Amino acid sequence: LMFDTTTRFRMATKYTARVPAGTVSATGQSLQKDVTWTFTTPPPKLEQMLPANQTTKRDAIIFVSFDQEIDPAEVLKTISVTGKGKKLPIRLATEKEIQEESSIPYYAAQTQPKRWLAFRALNAEGGTVDPLPADSPINVSIEKGTASAEGPIRTEKAQSFSFRTFGAMKYISINCGYQNKKDCSPFDQWYMQFSNSIDKSKFKQSMVKIEPAIEGLNIYPSGNYIYFQGVKKGNTTYKISVSDEIFDVYQQKLAEPATATVKVGSAPMSLYSQGGNFVVLDPTAKPSYSIFSMNHRSVKLRIYKVQPQDWHQFG
Repeated sequence: LMFDTTTRFRMATKYTARVPAGTVSATGQSLQKDVTWTFTTPPPKLEQMLPANQTTKRDAIIFVSFDQEIDPAEVLKTISVTGKGKKLPIRLATEKEIQEESSIPYYAAQTQPKRWLAFRALNAEGGTVDPLPADSPINVSIEKGTASAEGPIRTEKAQSFSFRTFGAMKYISINCGYQNKKDCSPFDQWYMQFSNSIDKSKFKQSMVKIEPAIEGLNIYPSGNYIYFQGVKKGNTTYKISVSDEIFDVYQQKLAEPATATVKVGSAPMSLYSQGGNFVVLDPTAKPSYSIFSMNHRSVKLRIYKVQPQDWHQFG
């Protein structure tokens, strides 16, 4: 016997199923006693968190969503936010605060109704000005015992995530290529990493100086990085100077001017020609065939005088 319900099972609920005594089979036999079994649907499970595993401002609104309906005020009672070893007071975010936070309305719209809440930490005066400690990891824990709005079963373990508040704008390192390598070739892209995301609207290429000059230089910021593109010379050491007039997205200037050096080695050896296995030279042009090489001193070449009937031997 297979059956389904006409409506969705409520979450966080224990169900009992019963086949009553007296139920008659197709052969006319009658069930002698009730057959019962139980099953449960799970309590609230954390599905989406914001911010998480990122650096953010000190007055950030925190967004969490679940796999079932919840009562925001009840769930708030089992949420703890800690920074620098101290538990911080929290409250639900107002509708006005939510609408003023650019990302939260988007994530709320992607979540089913009644399954999310937004809240924020408070400072010592009970206000919302920089309540999170600066340059610190922040841990958010949805503690054991969190309630569902669908059924009585509560969570049996904590569900946590973390993020970090921003600190001073600092230079971290410079790398090249796609594997953070230190040995750079003339064809590698360079990228300087900073502690905070850069404000693109205030960035100018003139804030960065490179010696010696790079042909076709293009400098642009993206997130925490400044990228460098252009034709570099082999076996050359470049010096990069970054002005402290660069701003991060929190409107802080770079703590101090940054300098870095990049040592560019030799280009990798390469040898190729155009045309594939069989090339027909232009009979009206000069009888020459081009070979392109890099960092090769010489090339060994064999030339055969052949006829069309030799094609199968050499093709």
